[in-house]
Amino acid sequence: QKETDFSCHLSIDVNGEPEILSVQYIDNNGLSYKGSRHVHNSSFIDKLDAAGYFDTVFHACKSIYKHGYHGEVCIDSMILADGSIYPVVEINARKSMGLINTKLDHYLTQHGYSSYLTFLDLQWNAHFTYEQFLEVLHRNKLLFSPNERGVIPLTSNTIMNNGSSDKGRLYLSIPCQPNESPEYLSQIKVLMNEMNIKTY
Repeated sequence: QKETDFSCHLSIDVNGEPEILSVQYIDNNGLSYKGSRHVHNSSFIDKLDAAGYFDTVFHACKSIYKHGYHGEVCIDSMILADGSIYPVVEINARKSMGLINTKLDHYLTQHGYSSYLTFLDLQWNAHFTYEQFLEVLHRNKLLFSPNERGVIPLTSNTIMNNGSSDKGRLYLSIPCQPNESPEYLSQIKVLMNEMNIKTY
């Protein structure tokens, strides 16, 4: 039985040398991805290091390189209920959600925040535009700026994917303090409901 899902994000250079970019906690809903957040807990990293976890992921990257790949890699891992580490659950040789969150974290650190990357699945009956959605967030002071707490919507294409679709997915970053629970999702769901958009 697992206790914690996490992932290690690395880059393998053209010479096969791996570099750790970040370690991220993963929120899952059952077997489905729900969100990522940077690990700021140094004792967690120390535990991984003492158990030889990083040696294992470096070895995995060397093997990946021998098969002809270099670039970004995400290795999903878990800590089991007995405290043992399951180092390799899945390997994704591509840019991952956690890597996107790493980039967001680099930006938000300048403003004293950490990024929680998540999404909402949407369904609607009435037509709306992404600009209308942004305006609603702005009017309700829910858009992030260096001087304003709020969220960072990340893409419109996963919502407005084609003219006839009535479903989409809103990806967003929620800036928060390293040990703070993410806020604003419940408020955004209320606003979506007022726009006749279901969230789930």
